[in-house]
Amino acid sequence: MTETEVMRRATIKFSRPLKLEEAQSLLGQLAMQLGASVNYTVTRTQHNHIVLKPQYEEVPGGDYLDITGSIVVSKPVVLSPFRFLRSEEGPYVVGFEFDMAGRDELREYDSATISLWDNTRKVIEGILS
Repeated sequence: MTETEVMRRATIKFSRPLKLEEAQSLLGQLAMQLGASVNYTVTRTQHNHIVLKPQYEEVPGGDYLDITGSIVVSKPVVLSPFRFLRSEEGPYVVGFEFDMAGRDELREYDSATISLWDNTRKVIEGILS
């Protein structure tokens, strides 16, 4: 799939992986700087399996961090769901992405939503620079 203008506007890649505490701090700073309400859920998943070689041994699998939520601003009222992009290298996040809801064209979004995405990008890039 080729990257569309919507994908470019809705996705923010981080310059380095963030731990859970750093991602939570980022969300707090976003709320303050945007004057928004940020609601989110954190799920940490650890995959392991037990194998027989020659005795039973637990073999660690992946350790993943998923953070999803929404940002709500009141003037004008905009609610935009998001998710952090998880790292395959462990319990870290490597980016931030607004839900594009299956719409491929920028003109399918209202200007307040695009403005929220752009302002969020500016805040995140300022925090992580």
